Amino acid sequence: MVCNESVKWENPPTILYFGRIRQYKKIEDIIRAFYIVKKRINDCRLIIAGKLVDKRYWKNLKKLAEKLKVNVKFVPNVSESKKMQIFSESWIYAITSVEEGWGISVVEANSCGIPAVGYDVPGLKDSIRHGYNGLLVEFGNVEALAQTLIRLLIDEKLRKNLSENALAWAKMYSWDVSTQKFLEVLEKVWSFNRK
Repeated sequence: MVCNESVKWENPPTILYFGRIRQYKKIEDIIRAFYIVKKRINDCRLIIAGKLVDKRYWKNLKKLAEKLKVNVKFVPNVSESKKMQIFSESWIYAITSVEEGWGISVVEANSCGIPAVGYDVPGLKDSIRHGYNGLLVEFGNVEALAQTLIRLLIDEKLRKNLSENALAWAKMYSWDVSTQKFLEVLEKVWSFNRK
């Protein structure tokens, strides 16, 4: 995914979760953290969007938001064009999975200049370089997650620095770069086999 435009900081402060809606993603931690964030930054928004895989879990997330009395925008089964719009409205990408294979959604967010905040778990700590393209927090620590989100929302210098780095990080994973690296590996293998 390549964003047509980068983050618009004039939009209301917006936290985004985008990905598959499954229980191991621990999206409820983002909602609980958002409850804390709203006490400090009242105009902040939270969008939870992506592919609806677990309908029961989806309903439970909505119930949690209602219970905590936080207004969360839920957007299931998003088209590619809608995905671009959602990313371009967001300031921070939040991901709280138990683990990830890689965290491709982090790179997608980064390609729009959106820094990521995620749990320090396998996969995410590979796609989020703490202090470079995002920030990592201890797994399951909702208070630390909330305070990190608040810090990033109010510290414009930090947010813009991470945003610039996020764009650079995402460019390392473009198809052109990947193709070049693959060709280099093939050439080494070919050269080795000719000896």
